[in-house]
Amino acid sequence: MGGEGENGKKGVELVGGEGVDVVVMDIEMGGMDGVRGMKQMKVISGHTKFIMVRG
Repeated sequence: MGGEGENGKKGVELVGGEGVDVVVMDIEMGGMDGVRGMKQMKVISGHTKFIMVRG
């Protein structure tokens, strides 16, 4: 599955709706930063792995 969210909140929604193995996300995003989004995604989907980037 592939998807794209414009911010951390949208990313959380996408992970909640699908079984996601890997998430690549920017640390600095509007609305909800990547670190906060990752923490929420881990609660929803504990097996998901994360690759965090900046820039």
